[in-house]
Amino acid sequence: MTNYKKFRNRLGNIKYVHIVKMEKKLGRPMHKWERVHHKNLNKQDNRLSNLKIEDLKTHTRNHYKNGDYHILTKSEMRRGAKTTNKILAKKKKFKKK
Repeated sequence: MTNYKKFRNRLGNIKYVHIVKMEKKLGRPMHKWERVHHKNLNKQDNRLSNLKIEDLKTHTRNHYKNGDYHILTKSEMRRGAKTTNKILAKKKKFKKK
């Protein structure tokens, strides 16, 4: 998860702001199969009106439909988000041809 706003609690643990906000709204911790989706795809926009909870399967399917998601290899994960964006751009150019 890159480019998301982070939050450090009193114990020093780092959590993502969108997850903290959704857990507060739900009144419980999120389940492992739940994901918080940013409706406008802006990872910095953590308004509750922009956040929606989805199960893992639905969340993954929706991102694949939009073409903005692919399975990262271990080397891509190590390189970071900038490399991933370049790889996605190359894949989109390849699809057009």
